[in-house]
Amino acid sequence: MRPGRRARRFQLTVFPRNAADLPAELRALGRDRESLDFTFTEQGAFLGDTCMARVDLPDYPIWAMALSQWTPGGEALWSEKAYMPDAYRGIYAEAESGGVALVRSDFDVYLYSGALHWLKSPCADGDARGRFLLSVFPQDADDLPAEFRDLGHESLNFTFANQGAKLDGSCMARVGLPDYPIRAIEVGQWIPGGETRWSAKVNMPSR
Repeated sequence: MRPGRRARRFQLTVFPRNAADLPAELRALGRDRESLDFTFTEQGAFLGDTCMARVDLPDYPIWAMALSQWTPGGEALWSEKAYMPDAYRGIYAEAESGGVALVRSDFDVYLYSGALHWLKSPCADGDARGRFLLSVFPQDADDLPAEFRDLGHESLNFTFANQGAKLDGSCMARVGLPDYPIRAIEVGQWIPGGETRWSAKVNMPSR
């Protein structure tokens, strides 16, 4: 490995099996993942032409991880998504059987365990393209983060590469919801070029 590549920043994002296992400060922010990003200088060692970095994982069960490496200018050198098959299958089955079905569309959207789950089976490679829409409308606008108050809702849009995983021909993405009382959500999917593939706005049941 060239020495210059060691200076880049490594991304490691851990998605817990249960968002309640996250540290309290992350749960308070409505997060559903933990960032363990690092630099090679902090975590690695170099011996001859071999580089090695080690990061200890949290003790809680994990269903997926996102890993990548970035240049100082923000260019991704590589990016991978890894998942734990048993945990993935367990979350998918629990959300489908024990969750509340909010939307039936190209992806079915379920409310389960304080998070929204996008489920699709069978799922082809092209089904998860584009950007997914998630707008959260609070019961009280004062609960919104300051940067969203003029907008009237909190935007949690995402891409499947960042939030989802595919296994056994099924796709699942999961997004934790904010802690404040929610009146409604709007969900959908935009394909490259800006066309809306599907969308729906629904009132939220009591959580």
